[in-house]
Amino acid sequence: MATHIAIENAKVSCRDMYMRLWANRDFEISHVWQRAIFLTAFLIACFAGYGGLLLAVITPGKSIVAPSLANGVAFAIAFVGLIVSLLWIMMAKGSKMWYENYECAIEAFRKAYPEEAFDLSGGVANVAGMKLSDIRNYTPPPLSDWMWSTKGGNFSVSRINIFIGQLSSLISMRAVSSSTSLWQMSRSSQETRATGSEWMRAARSSEASPSS
Repeated sequence: MATHIAIENAKVSCRDMYMRLWANRDFEISHVWQRAIFLTAFLIACFAGYGGLLLAVITPGKSIVAPSLANGVAFAIAFVGLIVSLLWIMMAKGSKMWYENYECAIEAFRKAYPEEAFDLSGGVANVAGMKLSDIRNYTPPPLSDWMWSTKGGNFSVSRINIFIGQLSSLISMRAVSSSTSLWQMSRSSQETRATGSEWMRAARSSEASPSS
């Protein structure tokens, strides 16, 4: 008898499943920006390193390394920034996918198990999902998408998070392209100087040799 009671108490009820879906959904939303903060430090370091190296190269008298080496280091920094930006996008899209899945599951649960999970006497099942408009006498707050308004705006925080990663990836790709172009220009310039030096040495040798 005691074993039977223990088994009955250990069963997962509909209410337990419903509350777990909400807990998982809230967990994903609360960690959208916390995961992004982890990569923010790497992006700041990459942009700061690239900017500082670029400033040292273009400022006369401040370059402490050869231009070709500086371009190689800048390329590596920009490439790391691009990888981190892509990871940012994937992390943000993954979080958005999971919490939207939980929201769909919550709404489906409300429709599939109204008698088991909700008290129907007050019509709770009709407002237990994700639609606030189903709540009786619900009035949405005033919204304004104008940037200088103090009212709330109809913006998606998760989409903004993804956009930040996309913008960072575009900047990183531009930095990689610029570093590659500068490296090619520096290499061409070195080859031109080397060719000119050989030509000058050949000319001096021909002038120094006695005429026949």
